Amino acid sequence: LDLNQIMRDAFEKTHLGLREHARGLGLELAELGCTALALLFNWRDGRIAVGQVGDGAILGLTDTDLDELITTEDTGDPQATYTLTGVNFSGHLVTRAIDSAEAQKIRAIYLMTDGVSNDLLYSPRTPAFVEWARRVKRNLILSQSPVQAAVGMLNWLATYRVTGSWDD
Repeated sequence: LDLNQIMRDAFEKTHLGLREHARGLGLELAELGCTALALLFNWRDGRIAVGQVGDGAILGLTDTDLDELITTEDTGDPQATYTLTGVNFSGHLVTRAIDSAEAQKIRAIYLMTDGVSNDLLYSPRTPAFVEWARRVKRNLILSQSPVQAAVGMLNWLATYRVTGSWDD
């Protein structure tokens, strides 16, 4: 299976679905302004594919670091971004297939749109960066149920505040 092609097809179908949704709302597609991040895990062979249009981050936590699994093009302006609803979204879509050997090193994956990701990506890379990811993973794993983990994450996101943060 070509995971990159599967990812590109998924983004294309999502773009077409958003086009129909906009039409149903009586809007122009560009008025929806959606960025998009996606992850596909092939549980049979352990491979991963990631795809992204616009801002945000897909990060992978290993035993030693927290790294971007995919890097999108820089618009030159942190306030500007490409969107899935843009006319030429496919020209800004970035996909990456990760083989099973590399995927096995990843302990947790973080998908996040702007806001928290901007605070992480545009701040100095310190040990606190990796420690934050480890704490999030630990809290989710120690939750008594997936529902409790989701409620905890939603509460954290709803109360997230960083002095000087310029987004969300």
